[in-house]
Amino acid sequence: MSDLATWARVLIYAAGAIASAVLLYAVVYLAVRTALRGAQAEQRTALRRQEDLLRSISTSAEYVADVADAWAEAEAARRADASPPAQGEDHAPARQRSE
Repeated sequence: MSDLATWARVLIYAAGAIASAVLLYAVVYLAVRTALRGAQAEQRTALRRQEDLLRSISTSAEYVADVADAWAEAEAARRADASPPAQGEDHAPARQRSE
């Protein structure tokens, strides 16, 4: 027989299993963290690049001119729809003109 009692052997094996689990968890945690660090850095870089691009677009003179042109065209179309027809112009639908 062994010098250690059965309860001491069980206690030592349990402590070894817990220590092995903690060590395995630490190794996996560090490996995943290291693997994700590169992807997260690329994501942050892409986000910064996108913010810089949006900032440059919103402040560029061409963008402001394009927005002003689009607004002016929409406003002209709105005013043309809202103004009454001039005298002598026939704006009746085609179905009524043929009758």
